Amino acid sequence: MRFDYYRASLGQGVDADQVISWMASHQPLGEIAEGRPVMGYEASAHVLDGEGDTWATVLHGGPNGVLVQASGEATPAAVEVIRRAWPVHAVTRADVCVDVIEEETGLFDRLEPTLTRIVREHGRVKAKCIRPVLDRDQGATYMIGSRASETYFRAYEKPEQMMAEGLAHQSMRVYFDRWVRCELEAKPQKDNRHSAATFEPSEYFGLSRMGRAIASDLLAQVVAKTNSVEYKLLTTKARRRRAIAKQYGPTLLEWKEDVGSWSEVGLALRDLIEELEKERSKRR
Repeated sequence: MRFDYYRASLGQGVDADQVISWMASHQPLGEIAEGRPVMGYEASAHVLDGEGDTWATVLHGGPNGVLVQASGEATPAAVEVIRRAWPVHAVTRADVCVDVIEEETGLFDRLEPTLTRIVREHGRVKAKCIRPVLDRDQGATYMIGSRASETYFRAYEKPEQMMAEGLAHQSMRVYFDRWVRCELEAKPQKDNRHSAATFEPSEYFGLSRMGRAIASDLLAQVVAKTNSVEYKLLTTKARRRRAIAKQYGPTLLEWKEDVGSWSEVGLALRDLIEELEKERSKRR
């Protein structure tokens, strides 16, 4: 298993220029390119490798401090550099992947029943299997969970995906139906964000029962529970607040973008609640 995406929030009080310089020092043949503001940050800088590809991106400016992210094959090396300099940070997202490659064709067909059984054994969990009907080059994909939950899993035919996106030569067809990439997308919550800064790739599967089942039953790896948040022990108030954040999170994030900070969102929300209460009073 290896990291395929990693997003580390270093928080406030960190010098963005020092972060950029530190990351760039590990790509002496590359350069630094200015990026556009994203995710509520006021600026970004791409650290390029010697081939001109993005090795890591540093987001900074605004109330959220500094964030470093990396994706693709460069991720493991970037994670090592981040963790060495800032061992204490919050992991807001980490993707872990493992490739299953066999000589015999029909690999996805052999994996699908195991995934379906796992889904059935875990009750209320979303799952979807997409199979191409006409265009075999599109490849099949099996998805478990929600992109909004702490862990989301997908298994897909990698060569077919690369061919469909124009990322591979026709010679990649030799791996058709023999290569499946299994990928876990983790978005640690609460205290899990900080403990995840020390996780090995396999430990991210330990954030959920579903993840642990997939690791053991599909990938033959025993993973211990790593989730430090006991959601069953949450109070009724906490559950209601989590439901609000889950359902209206995108709207609140958009609101923050408009007003500039979370404190301003709170004040605007207070004013809106008071305004609605006055309207209700007039109707009585």
